[in-house]
Amino acid sequence: MKPDWSKAPEGATHHCSARSAWFKQDENDIWLAWQAYGRMHGQPLIGWCFCHAPDGSSVTARAWTGEGLPPVGIEIEAFMMRNMHDTYEWRRAKVVHGGIPGSEREILVFDLESTSPAWVDEFRPIRTPEQIAEQVRSDAIREMISVWKVAPTGSEYNFAHDRAAQLYDANFRKQPSP
Repeated sequence: MKPDWSKAPEGATHHCSARSAWFKQDENDIWLAWQAYGRMHGQPLIGWCFCHAPDGSSVTARAWTGEGLPPVGIEIEAFMMRNMHDTYEWRRAKVVHGGIPGSEREILVFDLESTSPAWVDEFRPIRTPEQIAEQVRSDAIREMISVWKVAPTGSEYNFAHDRAAQLYDANFRKQPSP
């Protein structure tokens, strides 16, 4: 059962269905549990308190929408160096640390293919297969238009785009050179 995140206390990053409890994991991997009951020194106890990590089998992390910094522990896509030749690309990575003072938009990630750590400031949620397919389609249409001898502009561009899209959707593809 998916948790109702509209009922989560501010700052919650995880929900444990087995305990029916809200948790948050801070940038130092410290776990806190939401306590909305109990008393301490005669006063009501409402707030975050230290706890052990929840049982991983029943924990659901809040989905990151791309707003603000991603929470520690989730997988994202990060724009990072692919190799030692300064080639950058979008790569799957896991967030291991949030922003640092003076560079609040930088996060520490581990590349999931090479396990190399990197500080990155360009990141996004992992794209769905549909989003990836749309990007491939858009890139192919742009490439088809780019091979024209005269670059179309204005209404000519719209016409060229529509025709290239029709060709792509009909499965026409550039053939490899022999």
